[in-house]
Amino acid sequence: MAPHQRSLGTGHLEPTRSPKREHEMTATELSKEANAPRGRTFFPFLVLGIGIALSILLHFVIKDNVEGEAQLRFERQASDAQHVIEARIKSYADVLHGLAALFSTSDSISRAEFRRYVVALDLPNRYPGFQGLNYAEYVRSEAKARFEARVRRDTSLDPRGFSNFAIKPAGDRPEYFVLNYLEPMASNERAFGLDIASNPPVAAALAA
Repeated sequence: MAPHQRSLGTGHLEPTRSPKREHEMTATELSKEANAPRGRTFFPFLVLGIGIALSILLHFVIKDNVEGEAQLRFERQASDAQHVIEARIKSYADVLHGLAALFSTSDSISRAEFRRYVVALDLPNRYPGFQGLNYAEYVRSEAKARFEARVRRDTSLDPRGFSNFAIKPAGDRPEYFVLNYLEPMASNERAFGLDIASNPPVAAALAA
């Protein structure tokens, strides 16, 4: 009988596996079994890695969009604020131009007329930035005495007049810019009659 064969009851010979062949098949099968779980184990980590990468990418995309929208919103708000400020400044400047126009229309605006003008402006509600309005009258040195006498006789606002009125600070100067009209007068009495040109910086600004 040939090696590696055995007799069967039917008279046929069945080849028998050598121990070496059995060993080789067993190693191959073990290799396949070892590789199969490794692939199955690696797949979840691959999915996780892709998910993390996509999350990071999405984070930066969203971050850029949010920052871009915030920048645009800030620019719009800044532009709106600038327009509001410019409009407010213009409105305040218009009040001052109107005040100058009032005194340019007449050489003798009474104190009562000035008060009516200021009251009509409704400063607290329409121009809250103004605590009050005043007008400084230009007076030459040679006209100082006549100017003081005229103010003392002015009874348009107070029937008693202003008998103690005098330009301050006292002293002779070539010219004066005297705060003669102030509203509200009640809170500005100390400034009434003040020569603002006696302050050097103010004098320099007036001369410019």
